[in-house]
Amino acid sequence: MLWSRELPEPELPIVFLEKWLPKGFLKTKLAVTFYMVDKQGLLFDDMDDLTPEQKPFARKRREFSDAASLTSLTKSGDGTRPTILVGTSTTPGTFTEEIVRAMASWCEHPIIFPLSNPTELAEATASDLIHWSDGTAPWWQPEFLPIR
Repeated sequence: MLWSRELPEPELPIVFLEKWLPKGFLKTKLAVTFYMVDKQGLLFDDMDDLTPEQKPFARKRREFSDAASLTSLTKSGDGTRPTILVGTSTTPGTFTEEIVRAMASWCEHPIIFPLSNPTELAEATASDLIHWSDGTAPWWQPEFLPIR
């Protein structure tokens, strides 16, 4: 499952995944496992403010018994239980200890990609991710960040 807070470059996760997944996977499996979260929470197909790039990733409210409550990254995570978290929001601190610990509670090795550049705008630091996941979360950032 992929999950992102905001996508200034909405195709980034798709380009990223196409290199690693079997041919045809994105068309068949991604639609049921990909959740996009923006500043208003989980994106739903009935929202008026969706960009053309967000529309293909918007979900139907009927998929969730508690759709009205999925209004933040944390609440959306609790409702979707992601195993991979991709951040492109350029908002430092978006990936909180609460989110990372929750992911680690339902996923043995949560994968977390704080991709925002420059690195001072990354959603979390490497040291926080390692600490909050008790060392179980593989992470990747486009530039090296020293672990403090």
